[in-house]
Amino acid sequence: MNDLRLYALTRYPPEVFGFTAEGLVGELIARHLWHPLAKDRFPQNPFAGGFLDPTAITPDELDFAFLQVGTLDAGEVLADWAKAVGFDVAAAKRAKVVAELLGHLFCADGLPPSVPLRPLRLRAVPLRLLRAMVQASKTVVLMAGGERGAKAISALYRAQRAGGSLFNTLVTDEEGARALLRQMGDEPDRSDEPNGWQRERLRFWAAHFYFASSPHHLSRQQLAQRLSVSRERASELLDEAIYGRDAKASLVRLQVVAPLPEPMPMLELEMALLQKFALREARVVEAGRAEWAYPAVGMAAAQLLLDWLQQMEHFALGLGGGRALRAFMEALNLPHALARLPRLRQLELWALYRRPFQQSHWGSGINDILDAVAMRCHQFGIPQRVRCRPFEGEATAMRLDALFTAIGHFDERDRQMLQEAGVNPDGLKGVVGTLLSQPFDAKGQPVGERINEQIGVLSLKAVRRLVASGVPVVGLVAIPQRARPTVVACQNGLVNCLVVERRVAEAMLAESDG
Repeated sequence: MNDLRLYALTRYPPEVFGFTAEGLVGELIARHLWHPLAKDRFPQNPFAGGFLDPTAITPDELDFAFLQVGTLDAGEVLADWAKAVGFDVAAAKRAKVVAELLGHLFCADGLPPSVPLRPLRLRAVPLRLLRAMVQASKTVVLMAGGERGAKAISALYRAQRAGGSLFNTLVTDEEGARALLRQMGDEPDRSDEPNGWQRERLRFWAAHFYFASSPHHLSRQQLAQRLSVSRERASELLDEAIYGRDAKASLVRLQVVAPLPEPMPMLELEMALLQKFALREARVVEAGRAEWAYPAVGMAAAQLLLDWLQQMEHFALGLGGGRALRAFMEALNLPHALARLPRLRQLELWALYRRPFQQSHWGSGINDILDAVAMRCHQFGIPQRVRCRPFEGEATAMRLDALFTAIGHFDERDRQMLQEAGVNPDGLKGVVGTLLSQPFDAKGQPVGERINEQIGVLSLKAVRRLVASGVPVVGLVAIPQRARPTVVACQNGLVNCLVVERRVAEAMLAESDG
């Protein structure tokens, strides 16, 4: 498949991070492009594109639609970001609202609330698009679970009286399925002997709790207690999951992934960089193979940040974009890293780019990265310790304790980004490299006027002020082609810390000696 198109059916305000349609579209594409274990590695790409403007979508463009039904519970985007989207949760509950879909509110009878509520600050496809898809026999999937999810699904089922069915496929959990069947007067079978799909479900949970859950249920007795079955039944289910049953395939697959090589001693290169460029900090890593360069630099940058955070209670980190930044945030492994930082009460992650309305680059944009972080932290129930913040203009720099960004050379990707922002890249002369997507010359000065305003990014002037004031500004560089722009950035006050691959360090020293 090489023509997979992903469409965001809703668009939230730019300050909302997490399980939004935009965040999910970006993360799905990024996972394929950037994950080191992806079957088809970068630049192999089956995606024809991601589309973020829900107002421009027609039913003919979609083959499938997947939507989560909102139940106004904590943990949902609409409830967690109620202030940002202008949603009064208490007023909606007083109006007997039980379901939300694409920003539309429904009561139990399938009708909108009789008391007018304030319109939400979001863009979404109209409900008629879903009805048109159902009428055209296209698949529209609603997802909801539990007792409250069942009530919401029932409300949306009744809403078909207003113009046609909104869905034709349902994904729910066992509790939700039983609740729906009770509402329809059809009590499900409660046989004590699991068979069919019930036994398959138990086999899956046996394997999940034994191998994948956190913490693991490493004893058969623990597994039996978790599944509410006898120890003998738990052992039987686990064996079936591992070895298969009646010629059926097992549910467990063992995969051995070779670790990255241990970094070689790089003390001499680090000391040479520190002395040559008067840096505050320098980390040099040995990737071993070219395709490991970005993960290796990312891991070293993550370790540098973790070292700084050991004694901190509050820390505000500004983040640029780029493949190296993606590798850095993957290696930082939030929220799991917080277990190593018991004193840290809050880590603020600040985007240094505004969220673009149109987007053609996926995975390395900082807003994409923060969407992924917000989703993972929310999944583990600790969003209050990690706060993702949107770009707030030049004033953002005053909030930062450190800044991490990639240093680049001016390539086709930068050229396309500038063209999309309305800048003619052909008129830019003397470009040596880029920092925060802004081209700079051999003296480290920005090339072009007001490019930071057109792109919507922290200016190089603000970055230079941070360096002058002693705030750590860390440049991440994984490939030796970027050695010269890195030298220029170091010599002209655009960065004061480096995390680089060994070949980059060697090329930098050769460049500065030449």
